[in-house]
Amino acid sequence: MIDLTRYRKLALDLRKYRTEALLAEGAITCDNVHTNIALKHNHMYNRLAHLDLLDDLLSKQPDLFGF
Repeated sequence: MIDLTRYRKLALDLRKYRTEALLAEGAITCDNVHTNIALKHNHMYNRLAHLDLLDDLLSKQPDLFGF
């Protein structure tokens, strides 16, 4: 299952980080908050790609899925 709640929390963390970074000088441009949201985005994207592939396979070879 795709965890949109976690993605939204990471997006909120990124927004807070950016707000705080505007106030601080010398902000890091690639911090943990950036890595976290990038990884979560890629995990969600890959899961959707797998679902799309399975849907395509189901239409071509339904016997693989017990239909």
